[in-house]
Amino acid sequence: MSGLDQFFSDLSTTDTKKKLSHGDNIINYLEKQGSIDCEDTGAFIDGLVPWMQSSNFKVSQNGLDILGHLIDRLGSDFRPYLR
Repeated sequence: MSGLDQFFSDLSTTDTKKKLSHGDNIINYLEKQGSIDCEDTGAFIDGLVPWMQSSNFKVSQNGLDILGHLIDRLGSDFRPYLR
């Protein structure tokens, strides 16, 4: 696995501590200009929605930060993922 696919399974965890750890790992990866290639970018973004809706503010913030990095990197290619 490469790109964002290596983090895809981490998005489905329900453990808050794991979400915080995995979120930090994804953010660090994106900040270091890691590849944003993903087999299913739409599913990855959909996996972030529960993070952004979390009652834990840090998990929500991580979800927003990850999405912000994706928007910056995808630019106009992010447009199809808006609903």
